[in-house]
Amino acid sequence: MDIQLFETKHLDKVTTYFKTRGLYGPEYVSGDRRRIVQRWLAPLRPDRDFFWLVWDNNRVIGHVSLRFRYHGDDPFDLVSLGLIPEETTTNRLEELLDFVTARHEPSPHANDTLDIYCWSKHPMVDVVVDRGFVEESRFQEMVRPIEMSEPEAGLPEGIFLRRLNTPTEARLWLSISQRCFSRHFGYQEQSMADVARQLSENDIMENGEFWLAMLGERPLGMLRIRLGDMGEGYVEEVGVDPEVRGYGLGRALMEHGHKRLSDSGAIKSRLAMVYTNEQALPLYDSMGYTTSGTLILFKKKLDV
Repeated sequence: MDIQLFETKHLDKVTTYFKTRGLYGPEYVSGDRRRIVQRWLAPLRPDRDFFWLVWDNNRVIGHVSLRFRYHGDDPFDLVSLGLIPEETTTNRLEELLDFVTARHEPSPHANDTLDIYCWSKHPMVDVVVDRGFVEESRFQEMVRPIEMSEPEAGLPEGIFLRRLNTPTEARLWLSISQRCFSRHFGYQEQSMADVARQLSENDIMENGEFWLAMLGERPLGMLRIRLGDMGEGYVEEVGVDPEVRGYGLGRALMEHGHKRLSDSGAIKSRLAMVYTNEQALPLYDSMGYTTSGTLILFKKKLDV
């Protein structure tokens, strides 16, 4: 097993790897993987984000990535790694985690916390626990058929939906995001530059759409949706200002998102709900979402 930094010339081999394994799970086996992989790799920043390929006999069998983060009151660095199913062994997973930890510790950009997400039933859970990672939070991965959509819920009087289209509107998104989520355990504030970059790339549904529920010039709710692979759509962020919860604004935003995804060809909608956000569960249940899996966030404090 050989681990090398990704180079542009390897894009076709990475695409084949993702088609075999899938960046988000083994069910992702079709679609325009090359374009999806290119989009996923685009945000990598030189000297602060790294993506390695795991090779065996001129074949990509896995990946490792490390991204240094600078937002929020508790900055962290994010690790992602994986192997195709037939090559997944505990020893190999341990080798990959040790590899990325060793690259992280001497870096001048490193924060003192390393994060990694694992599916609850994946052998990676035992590996990270054995290496001193501690469970921080859990997320319910939820799914529902798009065709279950009811007619869109009416918006409260005076409130309208506005789609964000330009990088200069990033401040509006950040202002409502902070109000919606700052009290949630594990909240990490995005940077103005990150949101502006995402808004500059949202010309197609695959890159996501950003919507705000507005009262005059004041945002009261937020919704981010994205069209994925295999006919799946994602509700990536949805939130309502605590001062105006209970008036149906969250449901109206969700239904608008479902309609937009359906119009773009999605047949299913997915979302990930942090377990501490129990107040949102009745809404998701009432809209037909069911739990399809559990994602665990592990953290480890490092001396850097």
